Amino acid sequence: MVFGLSRQFSLSRTVVLLLALILVWGGCGYRLAAAGPDTVAVRVETLTNDSIEPGIGLTLAAALRRETERTTGLRLVEKSSTPAYTVSGRVRSVDTFGRTFTPGILAIEYTVTIQLDVILTGPGQERFSVDSFAQRASEIYLASADLQISQKNREEALRRVSMLLADRLLAEIQRIVAARVGDFAQPPEPRHQGVLG
Repeated sequence: MVFGLSRQFSLSRTVVLLLALILVWGGCGYRLAAAGPDTVAVRVETLTNDSIEPGIGLTLAAALRRETERTTGLRLVEKSSTPAYTVSGRVRSVDTFGRTFTPGILAIEYTVTIQLDVILTGPGQERFSVDSFAQRASEIYLASADLQISQKNREEALRRVSMLLADRLLAEIQRIVAARVGDFAQPPEPRHQGVLG
């Protein structure tokens, strides 16, 4: 009898742990990536860095590649010969502004903003316009009397902005793909022919 209760308790605990794991996993933004024939190929080129922030083009490209691999319906490709949606362009600017100030006019919060000029081309070299919302994002970070801590906070904010921009750009690709599929699914409109008199 005790053995049966112990086994039932162990099974219940396993189920609870699995449910908790699924909830945490889903809440962290992780997505299962697919690689079937219906997936959309995406190639990410390293963005040209026109800002004064060193390495931000590489950081953004890495975030885009990582998020593409994690996004259902998208497939990351490297070869230029593969027909794909290609993300390229430049980092136009990385700006940092004081947001909240102490009575002594010292900033205690900063906002860092990344502005991109993204070029999105389709498999047939068709060029698509990218929503401005997907090309600009900001994040707040805390300042510190310790310069190393302030720098670390800023770097973490830049990583978060890069991930946010990657998510927005991939959502833009998915929106464009869905719109194109919808256009192809629409029957052609009948042509109205004039009556010969």
